[in-house]
Amino acid sequence: MTKTHICPFCGTAFIPSRYHPVQKVCGAKECQRKRRAQYHRTKILNDPEYAKQCQASQQQWRENNKAQQQQYRRDRKAVAEKDATRAEIEQRRQLITLIKKGTAMNLSRSNAEVWILSTANLADVEKAVAAAKLIILHVELGCSLLVSS
Repeated sequence: MTKTHICPFCGTAFIPSRYHPVQKVCGAKECQRKRRAQYHRTKILNDPEYAKQCQASQQQWRENNKAQQQQYRRDRKAVAEKDATRAEIEQRRQLITLIKKGTAMNLSRSNAEVWILSTANLADVEKAVAAAKLIILHVELGCSLLVSS
């Protein structure tokens, strides 16, 4: 009778191959991918020649695919700009919520927006202005002046 093993990646029980009785990982594609990746990382750490060979291979790929790298960087820049826009929209929504609660008031409108926030819950203020491009002064009676950016 064959003994079952437990896969270290997915935790399922499996019966090893009769041709490879010391099999440690199940046959699922994802588990096999993780096994190969783990072997690769370990081999790079323990074998300097293998690490050099991998580095040389990566360098050669970069030299042969400069146009692809440039396109990738342009695409990533566009995604980053879109994410920044989304973050700015979310920040404005949070500020509008604070205004509706009566804890924020818009003082002036120009290239930069200036807001006065007044709330007892400092966590609300920190969430709303975490990515702000301006300096917020938070002042409470009986405490020192806090400056955030």
